[in-house]
Amino acid sequence: GPLLLGPRPLSPSSTAASLISVRPSSQMSVSDGPVSSYLTAGVVEEFDATGGYESPVEADPDIDSLASLELSQEQPATSQSVQLPASSTTEAAAPKTLQEASISRDSYTCLYDPVSAEKAARAMAPGEGGLVWHAQIVPDNYADPKHTLKDGSLKPRRPLPQVRASDFFSALARTDDGRWVFGGVLNGWPALTTLELRSITFTVRRLRVGKRVQRLFDAATGTGKVPRTPDELAELHDKILTKSSVRVTLRAPSWSGHGWAADAPGHVWWFNSQGPGEPRVLYGLRMLRTLREEAGPEPLAVRVHMFGHRYAKVREGVKDRLTYHAAILIEWSHRKYCSVVELAWLNGIGGDGGKA
Repeated sequence: GPLLLGPRPLSPSSTAASLISVRPSSQMSVSDGPVSSYLTAGVVEEFDATGGYESPVEADPDIDSLASLELSQEQPATSQSVQLPASSTTEAAAPKTLQEASISRDSYTCLYDPVSAEKAARAMAPGEGGLVWHAQIVPDNYADPKHTLKDGSLKPRRPLPQVRASDFFSALARTDDGRWVFGGVLNGWPALTTLELRSITFTVRRLRVGKRVQRLFDAATGTGKVPRTPDELAELHDKILTKSSVRVTLRAPSWSGHGWAADAPGHVWWFNSQGPGEPRVLYGLRMLRTLREEAGPEPLAVRVHMFGHRYAKVREGVKDRLTYHAAILIEWSHRKYCSVVELAWLNGIGGDGGKA
């Protein structure tokens, strides 16, 4: 299935819609059924009106200029060679993050080069509302076979991103207003860049109390300190990392709370395999823009079918016998293909229990 932009702690209130286009077969049921106007192609436009998006977000020329940021020819030890992404006419208008021009979406590169405070401030405006991410900070000498490769490097793209302490804190830039911004590429996830550090926490065990969370740094209250110097990092290793689990909380730009790109609000994505060229993933308002550019008038839904199925397993348990996956199949007026629509956890795929 299509790969989304990365993991995130899921909550019941955070959902996204996915739409997959398939060609109808001769055995497909074509029974008459009620037509749901909500499921026509105009549903994203309706979201656009009710969600406060009167028009797509315009690209900020200052932020867009950050796309020219390129890796130096002499890569540091913490970086690997990268591939430039292929150009796309449907994505050219989107504002770029600090590393988007240098890291391909298919890359597994972990990048921990610091950026200037000026560029960090322009790419990450102050405020609230962006998606919240968490990452695990591990010691520089961390070598757990479960989480590291044979060469000793951390496994990329973990569900909970992991990063060595020196790599993470060396990639932070402090803006003039006192915020800390991570400008690298976290644990090989190309989308996890340009993130504001909100807190650093660790857990301690105490008799009769159990686990207790303590904060090394909290941006909301302005308390604590971010370790940066060699002495501060050495103290972090000796007193905390060797004994406790350390986690950082990061905030993405505010537009990430409304969509996967600044100019494409709406957490809905479409795996389109019936369009011109290779199969692709479209998302947000880009779905409508692409349809209008390529197909002309928008099609209408003429029939809607809801179906449920169980998963085929060699050995079924009680849960397997009781669990069904439901989706909706839409027949369009153009008769070129059908589409399957389903709800899923935000940044997850419903057919895989939200774990994808």
